[in-house]
Amino acid sequence: MAAHFLATLNAIHPFREGNGRTQMIFLELLAAQAGYVLALERLEPDRFLAAMIRSFNSDERLLATEIRRMLEAG
Repeated sequence: MAAHFLATLNAIHPFREGNGRTQMIFLELLAAQAGYVLALERLEPDRFLAAMIRSFNSDERLLATEIRRMLEAG
């Protein structure tokens, strides 16, 4: 579900600047609400970008995998 929310937020691209930073803060807050910590140091930019691009075609599986890789139990 987090992948879907993040993909949607990315697709609407609501801000002129700062969309990526806003998306990461959103993802951190979403993870915290679910009892997890988002370990941003685990983010691999090339893999994450590929997952975000793929999500534009309604395939959010890779994005979900990348998000799971960054989660730690809080």
